[in-house]
Amino acid sequence: MPKDKAAKKKKNSKWLFTFDVKQEKEEKVEQKSTNTQGDEVTVSQIKIVEEPVGLSLRKPTRRMYDDGELFYGVQLSEGIKAGLLTRTLLAKRYQNDGGVLSEPEKERYSVLYLNLFNKENDLQRIQVNLDNVSDELRKDRVTDTLLEMAELRRELQEFENAQSSLFDNTAETRAKNKTIMWWVLYLSHLKSEAGEWKPMFGEGSYETKLARYDEIEEENEDWKTEAVRKLAYYVSFWYSGQATSEEDFEKIGSLLDSDVEAERIAMEQDSEEEEEEVEAAAEEKAEEKAKEEKSVEEATQKAEEEAKAAEEAKAAEEAKAAEEAKAAEEAKAAEEAKAAEEAKAASEKQASEKQTAEAAIAKKKEEQAAKKKASQENKNEDGE
Repeated sequence: MPKDKAAKKKKNSKWLFTFDVKQEKEEKVEQKSTNTQGDEVTVSQIKIVEEPVGLSLRKPTRRMYDDGELFYGVQLSEGIKAGLLTRTLLAKRYQNDGGVLSEPEKERYSVLYLNLFNKENDLQRIQVNLDNVSDELRKDRVTDTLLEMAELRRELQEFENAQSSLFDNTAETRAKNKTIMWWVLYLSHLKSEAGEWKPMFGEGSYETKLARYDEIEEENEDWKTEAVRKLAYYVSFWYSGQATSEEDFEKIGSLLDSDVEAERIAMEQDSEEEEEEVEAAAEEKAEEKAKEEKSVEEATQKAEEEAKAAEEAKAAEEAKAAEEAKAAEEAKAAEEAKAAEEAKAASEKQASEKQTAEAAIAKKKEEQAAKKKASQENKNEDGE
C-alpha cells in the first residue's frame, strides 16, 4: 500500500487512541509423560497467563460534541441553581485579596517546574545511554531519576491542588468533572473475543452507562480497574486539549507508566525499609531480651553469692560462738577444778591444823595430868 494511502487511512481512523491492558486468566495446560509402569499419561495443570485486552477511545462525531456541550451547559446551570459560585466570581474575590499564592510560593513553583524539565531531559539522555555506561548502572540511574521526578511532580501537584482546590466547588469545575465522566462513558470501547469493538459501558443513556461503570468498580478486577483508570486519564488530557494526536496519547501513556513505575519502586523501597525496620526491631527486641535474661542471670547469681556468703558468715558466727562457748566451759571447768583443789587444800590444811590442835591439846592434857600426878605424889610424900 502506498504511504500516502496508509497515512490517509490512519488519519481518517474512527479512533482517537488504542491501547492494551493485561488480564490474568487461568489456562489449562496438558502435558504428556510416562509413569513408572511405562504407560503414557496426560497431566493437567492450571497456569496463570497474561492476555492483552484491547481498549480504544472513539473519535467523537459532530453530534457527540453537541451532546457533550449540552450536557456541560445543563450541569453548569444545575450547579448555579444549587448555589455554587462561578469561577469568575470566586477568582475576583481572591484577586481582591492578593491572589492564591504568595511571592515565595510562586518562586518555588517556578523552580520546581524547571527542575522537572531538566530531570525529563536527563531521563531521555540516560535511556538512550549517551554516556555509554553499563546496563546495570543505567538502570540504577533511571530508577533514581524516576523517583526524583515523582517527588517533583508530587510537590508541583501540592501547589496545583492548593490553587485548584479553591475552585473545586465552583459550578464550572463540577460541570467539567461530570462532562469528563460523560465522555469516558461514551468514548470508551472494549475489543471482544471475536475482535469487534463494543462500548465498554454498554448501550443506552448516560444513567445506564454510569450504572455499568459503578458495577465495574464493584467487581474490583485488576485489569478493569486499570482500564478505567487509563481511560479516564486519557480522556482528561484530551478534554483539556493536551492530547489531540496518537503521538500525544503515547507520550501521556509513557508519563503514566513512569509514574506507576516510580510508585511501584517507591512502594518496594518502603516495603524493604519496613522489613529492615521490622528486622531491626526484632534484633533490638532480641538484644533487650538477652540483656534482661543476662541481668536476671546476674541478679540470680549475685543473690546466690550473697546467700552463700550469708550462710558462710552465719556458719562462721556459729563456729565462733561454739568456740567461745567451749572456751567458756573449759574456763569454767578449770575454775571449778581450781576451786576444788583450793577447797581440798583448805580442807587438808584445816584437817592438819585440827590434828595439830588436837595433838597440842592432848599433849597439854598429858602435861597437866603429869603435873597433877607429880603434885599428888609430892603431897603423898609430904604426908608420910
